[in-house]
Amino acid sequence: QPNRVPPRRAVAANMAGSSKLLRVSQQLVSRRSACAGLRHQGRLAASFFALPPPSTQALFGVRSFSSQPKADEGPPAGGLDFTDSKIAFDSKSTFELFRGWLILQTCSVGWIVRNCDGLYNMSIKILGSYLTHEILRHGLFNHFCAGENVKGIIPRMEHLRTFGVGGILDYAAEAKDDDEPIKAPKAEEATVGAPLSARNYDYSGEKICDANALIFMDAIRAVKDASPDGFAAIKLSGLCDPQLMERMSSCLIQITHLFWKISQDPATRKDISKSPYYAIDRAFTVDRDTFKSNWLNFFNVEDDADAQKMFDKIDTDKAGVISYLQWTENIRLSGINDIAANCKHQGPMYMAALNDEELQLYFNLIDRVHRILGLAHELGVRVMVDAEWIDIQPA
Repeated sequence: QPNRVPPRRAVAANMAGSSKLLRVSQQLVSRRSACAGLRHQGRLAASFFALPPPSTQALFGVRSFSSQPKADEGPPAGGLDFTDSKIAFDSKSTFELFRGWLILQTCSVGWIVRNCDGLYNMSIKILGSYLTHEILRHGLFNHFCAGENVKGIIPRMEHLRTFGVGGILDYAAEAKDDDEPIKAPKAEEATVGAPLSARNYDYSGEKICDANALIFMDAIRAVKDASPDGFAAIKLSGLCDPQLMERMSSCLIQITHLFWKISQDPATRKDISKSPYYAIDRAFTVDRDTFKSNWLNFFNVEDDADAQKMFDKIDTDKAGVISYLQWTENIRLSGINDIAANCKHQGPMYMAALNDEELQLYFNLIDRVHRILGLAHELGVRVMVDAEWIDIQPA
């Protein structure tokens, strides 16, 4: 319908189907090829972004964002108003719009989405591999993806740029199970003190994460070659086990709860354990006396001098009070075991602390991020870290 933005609920309801069908179109690309989907950002971002892929795959696309066109290109400077569908879809031909509508309708059919892998295999048997892949290439693949390599992406990016649209490059490739892991040095000394977690971590998954890090680095190189003014997008859940991010998030939440507890009078302190993490008030400070009194209540320390030493360590500006920012800068995941080991009671804080194995996986994650961002800094490429689902967003 002209001049009308597609309803978000209608599109959002079909994003899962789009994500799954996109996997079928990925059969067309090699495991290390650059695969880019073109989706408008701005007001339509929530409608057109696909759901995050499993952590064992790097299944991504290229998202487009409003940018300033060159003086001799496209619409006048001042940004694009994506609430006007005529402007938002100005770069699309009638055929592309029809194809997008048809794919959206296909994603609405639950039976097709649930059985797309079987339908793909059946098509291979009946029509053959070449014909099946050509149909998918001109349908799903060309709708979701910009190209199979940097050379193929450049014309699409240049075309969008003439309409004042830049690119965020997501790399669509799947790490091989037999990729060798890269040894990550420890950034800090891991300590023992917290109880062992009941979760078991698969070290073959670490190999996948190392391979995904290399894929993200390839995406950064591709941005430099294909769209120097664009972004490379990475997702942290592709660089570690999502279960680890759940544990990290639980620990970070308990660190926040602890900051609240040591700032309050025990007699009047409210229970915030059931409050949403993002709704917890952090706009306050803790003075020296309150900190020392509550610290002695929660932890086994020899005397006031130990509590005073901890306060001085956190109070980096020597103002006599501690802010939440100072708290989070000095109470880190890598050192939480030492604190949890001295808990008087084995409560939520004690149980949430990372064990030695989890700390090593955490250090591996930090090393991968350092390598990725180090390359981006070296090549002058901007990196966007994608958000995660709410359970692991704190991490």
